[in-house]
Amino acid sequence: MFNPVRRRRRTLAMLYLSVATGMLFWGHLIFQQALTGPSARIYWFLCAQMAGMAVLGSLVEAGAGVHSMLLQRARSQKQLRDCERPIAPVPIDSKSTEMSHWHPQGMGRYGAR
Repeated sequence: MFNPVRRRRRTLAMLYLSVATGMLFWGHLIFQQALTGPSARIYWFLCAQMAGMAVLGSLVEAGAGVHSMLLQRARSQKQLRDCERPIAPVPIDSKSTEMSHWHPQGMGRYGAR
């Protein structure tokens, strides 16, 4: 479904998000009494850094998605322009006023006159 680069970006973003969420829960539930002074600042700085990396990864993925969408839209518009453009010009002759090119025998659209 996804190419390997896109899968790697999403996996890293989810990994950072999971680690940041785990650090947040563990910091509040388990390490609350142990985290005091400089160790608390370092711990919460690392937690914020992991959350920032998750946000950065999601922004990169969103930018890649928008870029992919714009490329696909440009390709679709080019294909539509190619379909709308005539392949070869139609020559106009004197018989075209009688519309003889519509009938196989060249008698015109409404039969012989």
